Amino acid sequence: MKEVVAESDVELIKKKPESLLTNYLADILLHEGQMYASRYTGRPIPTVAYLNYGGIRTDLPKGKITVGKIFELMPFENEMVLLKLKGEDLYSMAEKIAQQGGDCVAGLKLSIKAGEIESFAINNKPVNKGIYYWLVTNDYVANGGDDMTMFLNRATIINTGIKLRDCFIEHMRNDFDAGRIISPKLDGRISYE
Repeated sequence: MKEVVAESDVELIKKKPESLLTNYLADILLHEGQMYASRYTGRPIPTVAYLNYGGIRTDLPKGKITVGKIFELMPFENEMVLLKLKGEDLYSMAEKIAQQGGDCVAGLKLSIKAGEIESFAINNKPVNKGIYYWLVTNDYVANGGDDMTMFLNRATIINTGIKLRDCFIEHMRNDFDAGRIISPKLDGRISYE
C-alpha cells in the first residue's frame, strides 16, 4: 500500500463539468480499454470512456501517490468492460451528463446549455444515433448502476476481468517508472454555453 506509483505536479480535484482528476482518470480508462481491445479478436476499439463521478471517492494529492491512495480513490471491485452501443444510447448518456452538470469522460466533446445538450461529438463528428460505437466503462454502470440504464441496451458486452483499480495502478506505475509526471489539462471536453 505504501508503494509510490505516481507523482503529480498538481493536486487532482474532482469537479464538474470537467476537472483535472476526471479527465486524467477517463483518459487512462480509454487508453487501457484501447490497449485491451487491440489484443482482442475482432478489435472492438473503444472511442469513448465513461467513469461514474460518484465512483471516484477522493482527490489525488500533488507529489507522490501511493497504491493505498488509489485504493481510497477506487474502493470498489469494479471491472473494466467494453460495450457496443448505438449512438442513440450514447446520446441518452450525454443527456444524463448534461442534466447532472458534467461527469468523467474521454473521447467526446459535450456542450451543455440550461441542463441540455447543445452539441455532442465523438472524434470531432456529431454523434450519429443510428450507428454503433464502442465505449469502455465499469461493470457497475454497464449493468445500469447510477441510473445509466441506457447501457443495458448494448448490442455486445465484453467483460475483461480486469479491476479498474489495477488498471489505474499499472498505468500509473508504468508512467512513473518511465519518469513521466502526472500533468493533466482541462480541454473543454464538457463545457457550458
